[in-house]
Amino acid sequence: MIIGVSGKARSGKGVFSDIAVKAFGAQKVSFAGPLKLEVTEFLLDSGIGFRLENLTGDTADKEEILKTDHHNVLLIQHPYYPYFLKFLLHYGSCVGTTWSFTPRALMQWWGTEFRRNYFGENYWISRFLEACDNPKQLYVVDDCRFPNEAQAIKEAGGKLVRIERPVRPIGSNPEHPSEVALDGWTAWDMVIQNVDPLWIFQDRCQRVINGFVNQ
Repeated sequence: MIIGVSGKARSGKGVFSDIAVKAFGAQKVSFAGPLKLEVTEFLLDSGIGFRLENLTGDTADKEEILKTDHHNVLLIQHPYYPYFLKFLLHYGSCVGTTWSFTPRALMQWWGTEFRRNYFGENYWISRFLEACDNPKQLYVVDDCRFPNEAQAIKEAGGKLVRIERPVRPIGSNPEHPSEVALDGWTAWDMVIQNVDPLWIFQDRCQRVINGFVNQ
């Protein structure tokens, strides 16, 4: 069974998935796994300095400023440069000949405006479902962001959880489609309010997961 978890940035999705892994033996999978691999390869090939933690680490790592120069030959020669230039013009900032941007903004753009818009909205779904091929295994995915992703989980017999945290730190680009596309979705199997101390939220998550696996 697949449990898909949705919520705004810093809402508590990672806490939920950690409990599923540690307490229930779930395998954590991600729509963003192939995304992070593609972005890593692009940054390496285009000569843009970064740390792996900028793509896989915590919020501070993903908000760290990355920079590149107008005269970066490796970048200019990269086949994706025309697309990336659109990203810089929309989400980056420029001082002199230096462009600055955050890894989070790049991953949001790469996953949505670039891959979904140019290669089809199911681009990431097919790659995700390939990783969930064991019917006896519990899977948890904490980056369910779009209606077609949620629908794919439902059609695979999975469960959908929405985590609401009204008061939370706000990351960069909070109105990006990947942050708001499921705001109007109503077919949740459970909505969890993250408004209490951490231990209460953790207990609530554990009870929800237990209810799913013992149905």
